Amino acid sequence: MEAEACTAVAELMVELDDRVRQGAWLLRAVEARLNQWQQGGDGQAIVACELADLFAEFANGEWPGEADAAAKGAANQKFWLQQALEKFAAEAIGAEKSGDLITAVNAAEEVIEIQKELKSLIPN
Repeated sequence: MEAEACTAVAELMVELDDRVRQGAWLLRAVEARLNQWQQGGDGQAIVACELADLFAEFANGEWPGEADAAAKGAANQKFWLQQALEKFAAEAIGAEKSGDLITAVNAAEEVIEIQKELKSLIPN
């Protein structure tokens, strides 16, 4: 909930063309998602995907006074996509073993999508 609110405010900052405040609100959203990650439990793969999306914002922008923000954002985006990949793969395997084929298929589809996204981030 907090992360969604922070992301919404960051989007408003885009409309106001205020990159500094946008970055600050994105960092607050990252902090909220990291807190969720540290709590553990179900939904870790989704939290990792949301963290990857937040870091993609940093990777795809120019940030005043932060020359290396885009590179750091890209590195963190890849890291969190890898975390999501691992969590979804484990979920798919666990669901298949327990006979929950729908969850297994859904998680496997997420694995494929994340693999495609990771591949698209690798320069040719």
